[in-house]
Amino acid sequence: MVGFKKQFLYILVPVFLLLLGVQISLLKDISNKTSPLADGYSESNAIRAGASYNDLGFLKNAGLPDICYGTLFQEIGSKKGRESCVYTHYPPLPDISVGIMSVICGNGNTDCFRALPVTFNILLYLVAFLLIFMIFEIKVGTGVVIFLMIPKTFHFMVHGLHYQGYALSILLLQVTFSLYILKNDKVSSKSFIGIGLFSFIQGWLSFDYFFLSSFFALPLLLIFKEKKQILKITVISLVAFGLAHFIHLIQVISFYGALEKALSDIFGAASKRQSGNGTYSVGAIKLISDYLSFHTVRSKMFGFNLTHLFALIIIKQAFISYRLKRVELKPIYVMLCALITSSLWVLVMKQHASVHTGFIPRHYYLFYFYSVLMLFWPSRNKI
Repeated sequence: MVGFKKQFLYILVPVFLLLLGVQISLLKDISNKTSPLADGYSESNAIRAGASYNDLGFLKNAGLPDICYGTLFQEIGSKKGRESCVYTHYPPLPDISVGIMSVICGNGNTDCFRALPVTFNILLYLVAFLLIFMIFEIKVGTGVVIFLMIPKTFHFMVHGLHYQGYALSILLLQVTFSLYILKNDKVSSKSFIGIGLFSFIQGWLSFDYFFLSSFFALPLLLIFKEKKQILKITVISLVAFGLAHFIHLIQVISFYGALEKALSDIFGAASKRQSGNGTYSVGAIKLISDYLSFHTVRSKMFGFNLTHLFALIIIKQAFISYRLKRVELKPIYVMLCALITSSLWVLVMKQHASVHTGFIPRHYYLFYFYSVLMLFWPSRNKI
């Protein structure tokens, strides 16, 4: 184990100032507006829902968000002239968080609202980076941290009022925390509680991170010998995510007053996201190819081709194999496993992934994380 050292602070403090400075730079031109980088459509819905919670209470509509309430930002999002539209297809935590901020700051005060996601997400980033420094030697940890901050998507959603920024920072914490407890023999009942809590919050933030939040640890099966512990992490994450969705289902049942109608509503939405109710026919492989070659490369996402990381890892492994006189392919297998995990939503929910190319590419940050991990994993530590 690499213990906590003072020099870590010499790195983490500049990293904090960098992360905060980027957000200040991004926010200077969007005072009291929705963000063009952080899904302004969903933000406008959340802002109106927050006003509804503030004005009518958090128990109105069984705690579900009314995303058409009032007149705030009515030209954006789902408003479209409607007086009310209670949203039942997504867990309500992002909207509830804006509701809490609406109580504190007043309705529609987006400058004040953004203090919550910026503080929360940067704090979780720093905790994840600290864990990285407690996994690797300081030089290797520094390289990992620098590379993790390169993608634009790492920064662009930090100030977002909906789920995307929260989900990414929690995902980074989920995987770094799991790495830390496995590599440093810190697996315990308390650590499992933490893992379950992370996944529960993910489950109350969105549907979209179901596969990422549940199966993020699977590539670790190829790195560590503690297979049972990794499978426990996966099962606990899956159950916790499902528990959050079950609570959301109870809310929808309470809102409709009938189980059958609630199930029809939720599973109907899931069916549409999967296949567009039979109208969507683009193949999954074609869609994944589009994501890797185009959607993830866009300037608001990663800004570069993720598949190039394969070339770097192959070159590294060729050098290591030559030096050790044996073929070492496990890092490539780790990357492939992470790629499949990152692609599961695209594979299963093809219609949804084809429509929402503005934020689903961020799912591939898990693949990017494991790629960076394999790039910097010390060759003397056999995988």
